[in-house]
Amino acid sequence: SGCGRSEGAMNILLKKLLFLIFCASLTACGGGGGGGGGGEPVNVTIFPPQNVQATAGNQSATLTWDPVAGADSYNIYLSRQSGITKSNYAATTEGAKLTGKSSPALVTGLTNGQSYYFFVTAVKSSPAAESVESAEASATPVAPVIAGDPSPVTVPATSITGTSADVNGSFTNPAGYTTTVWIEYGTTDSYGSSTPSESYLATGAVSFSKSLSSLSQLTTYHFRMVAQNSGGTFYGADMTFSTYAEPEIMLSDLDAPTAPLFDGSKIYWLEVYTDRVRAYEVANATIHTIASVNFDGNSGAMAIDGSYAYFTDTWGPVSRVGLDGSGLEVNFYTGKNTNQIVAHSTGLYARDEETVLESGKYVMHQYISKISLDGKTRTALYERLPRESNGFGGGLAVDDAYVYFADYYKGTVQKIALSGGSPVILATGLYSPNDFILDGTSLYVSCDDGIKKINVTTGEMSTVFATTTNSIYLNMAKEGGYIYVSGNGLARIDIATGASTTLAVQQANCSGPVITPTHIYWISGGNHYYPPLGSLCRIPKPL
Repeated sequence: SGCGRSEGAMNILLKKLLFLIFCASLTACGGGGGGGGGGEPVNVTIFPPQNVQATAGNQSATLTWDPVAGADSYNIYLSRQSGITKSNYAATTEGAKLTGKSSPALVTGLTNGQSYYFFVTAVKSSPAAESVESAEASATPVAPVIAGDPSPVTVPATSITGTSADVNGSFTNPAGYTTTVWIEYGTTDSYGSSTPSESYLATGAVSFSKSLSSLSQLTTYHFRMVAQNSGGTFYGADMTFSTYAEPEIMLSDLDAPTAPLFDGSKIYWLEVYTDRVRAYEVANATIHTIASVNFDGNSGAMAIDGSYAYFTDTWGPVSRVGLDGSGLEVNFYTGKNTNQIVAHSTGLYARDEETVLESGKYVMHQYISKISLDGKTRTALYERLPRESNGFGGGLAVDDAYVYFADYYKGTVQKIALSGGSPVILATGLYSPNDFILDGTSLYVSCDDGIKKINVTTGEMSTVFATTTNSIYLNMAKEGGYIYVSGNGLARIDIATGASTTLAVQQANCSGPVITPTHIYWISGGNHYYPPLGSLCRIPKPL
């Protein structure tokens, strides 16, 4: 009987152990009821869709896949980039997630001609779960092929002037169709005007061009190619062109003029080969000679302040005359050869130079200097070292603390305190830095590859406008959010976007420009050795 009691006790222990194991298995499987929220999340596995296919449509794609057991719906992920995942799709080009889908699924709003990449996941609602990514599928939406479609293409306008332009297009005429083509144009994308039409039975590629006349100056026009046959009417893309201004010549006898300067009411310039300084009154279009001096050089430099014009032929002395033509001082300053001047309330700041015989050879010394307002003293703030024979040219600007100057050949921009000291290099590696505009802490620099903007406090530099066209001796003027530039024509640069609008063309050796409330002025041309003579020109200021 002792053994019987021992076996009974063992049976009881075994039953308890089996009960504990059963309870543990219920907990692991989510059973056991009643206790609720204290356990770990349920781990549910759902497989990804198989055989995912993408078929291209017109601005769309249709996706199909095999059903997944236990799935309640599907998510579609798409992007213009291959290799996306659930974790990175949102950061990719046109990345998107479409939920609650089923096969087949139509994805719309796509761009024809662009490739898109897709994957699909299976989704279970209870308990919530999403599968891993399916294999990737791709499609490139295309426009439907229509019988007779000649595929018209709008081609950029050419031969643009102030009042005319050639608008262009092309199409491919299908066999057996007579296709009539024309170009619509107007100041909006509603067009409103059309060129004369032409009809073609000839098969294959055809170019089409028509000349427009009686256009308005400084106006943007929209245009598009149109083709029509028994298959329907077909349209090319909208394009635009802007007409230029037809310059008005205000004066045309300028012999070797310098760049014009503006004091708010008059435009001033120096004419080296006619030995005079002239002023043009903007309000009444009258011309005055305010000084006559015998010049020996072939070029000149000039600056103005609120009272005087300072000028030189770069070989002789600096002269000074009142802006009203009074008080001419021919030998105002008789120091070194001065080839650039900027007037400031603290003095005249100049590039000047001298040739010195040293150890049996002539050596060029080049400086940034300060000339007192009475013309009696000169202080060299900076000497270009090492001494070189190439020209020390480029932009020059002054504020209340510093002189800013470029070295055209070395590609640098520097600043030095008005009192002198060691210069600070603001920029290096510039492509022939030339003209300056100083606007607060922003220094705009014209270079052969465009316009740079330099923060004169931090030295940070950015590109305002880039060009592959050599724009040597580019002159600038700024008003509001635009920079006007002159070279072989006149253009306006949007500082925020870098967009360039051509305002006038075929203006040789353009200098300036000068901005008045109603017009843009500049001087074009040359001298009697290299005709034509210079002209003072203007166009209405664009809105």
